[in-house]
Amino acid sequence: AIFDQIGDPKKSAYLHNNIGRVYWVLKSYDLAHEYYYKALEYFKNKNDRAGIAKVYNNIASIYKLKGDLDQALSFMKKSIELKREIGNRLLIATSLNNLGDFYETKGEIRKAESYYKQAAAIFKDTGRSRNYAVSLVNLGSVNRKRQRFGKSLEYFNEAIKIGKKMGSRLVLQVSYRDISKTYRDMGNYKKALEYHQLFKQKYDALYSEKNLERIQAIEKGYQIAKREKEIALLKKESQIKNLELARERTLGEARKATLAIVGVLLVILAVLVYARYRLKHKMYNALLKEIDIRKQAEKKFRDLSEKSVVGICIIQDD
Repeated sequence: AIFDQIGDPKKSAYLHNNIGRVYWVLKSYDLAHEYYYKALEYFKNKNDRAGIAKVYNNIASIYKLKGDLDQALSFMKKSIELKREIGNRLLIATSLNNLGDFYETKGEIRKAESYYKQAAAIFKDTGRSRNYAVSLVNLGSVNRKRQRFGKSLEYFNEAIKIGKKMGSRLVLQVSYRDISKTYRDMGNYKKALEYHQLFKQKYDALYSEKNLERIQAIEKGYQIAKREKEIALLKKESQIKNLELARERTLGEARKATLAIVGVLLVILAVLVYARYRLKHKMYNALLKEIDIRKQAEKKFRDLSEKSVVGICIIQDD
């Protein structure tokens, strides 16, 4: 990854979380999961509780989309526990809303309504109009499922009012969709059709936006992959350079070792040659001395010979 190369674990964590978001938009949930877990590892290493809580939330959403609601709830509960420890109300409200969504999907409507109400109260109190409107739509949905149609319509109409004021296509789309279902369940098909047509208009517009978002996500993913490839190439070149330097160092050390060995051998050879020379010189001197002694001995022998009687005396008996 890019920030792995420049040694910034925090940025690397957020990068992996953002790449997970890209794959989430592209509905590549397995890849999204993979990058969220990588981000989680970085955040845990830095003991970044806010980062861990956010990634837990994202991992939970992926498990929900993959149909594993038990795992989704497990991670969402971990997320909300951390957020409560940190004390960030907006983060808590987001998790409360998502918990409501998970319980609604499981069919536990009363639990879902309880969490939606808690989330809506925080969003309203903190002035987060868009999030508040989404919670109202969710409350309208669970009341419809409980056949409390009057209450359901109240929530939807309030959400539509906020959506129009903000110009939020998403809020209007989900509000029109669910109010249409409410009128259908009430048997008012004229109103159901009217709101369904409004939903379709917003859906088509939002679908175009979603397609644009997917295109942008693909482009972003391409740019990320391109930068990672460039860094991988630079890293490879750096490794090659390091190997060459290591090779040069090894060769240099080998040359030094060879020269040292040759030097030692030359010294040994010189000592041997000198010792041999000394030995030969000593033997030569000994030989000269022996020759001199022999010459002196021969000379003495000759001198004695010259001084001796020449001839033999014969003695007769008769």
